[in-house]
Amino acid sequence: MKDKTGGQKILIMDACVLIDFLNSDRCVFKLISKYLGTLYVASPVLDEIEEIENEQNMVEIGLEVIEPETEDALAAGDNVGPLSFQDWICLLTAKRDGFTCVTNDKKLIQTCKKEGVDIIRGLSLLAKLHEAGGNHRGACASHRPGDSKIQPQTYFNRNTG
Repeated sequence: MKDKTGGQKILIMDACVLIDFLNSDRCVFKLISKYLGTLYVASPVLDEIEEIENEQNMVEIGLEVIEPETEDALAAGDNVGPLSFQDWICLLTAKRDGFTCVTNDKKLIQTCKKEGVDIIRGLSLLAKLHEAGGNHRGACASHRPGDSKIQPQTYFNRNTG
């Protein structure tokens, strides 16, 4: 995945994809960061995530926490409609900083498209990871079998790697 300048994409995750990945295999965050681009999560989104004890946990698994700009927080608070405050923060941060929004939320996808924000769904992100070579065993050195419900290779064709 490359941005318009040929560099790696910068991605910002919404709560739904973040929770899905947290509940499957946390190693995937490091793989995405290594093979596809920097992964951010906005600090207000963390408030929605019960699976994370503190921000340090996010850093350990390969996510970077970003604070929203004051203007974006105010705009998110003023917006009414189909999106939550946290979804608005994700969208507005992506728009301001040129990030790609990683989401499976239909309403967020529709609003991102209206606002000219690039999006990618969670499963599509995993497919891009596979295409980039991030599917081999041992790619996540700190990963130990039994650390999670799903091993990284279960995301991909078992005949690869």
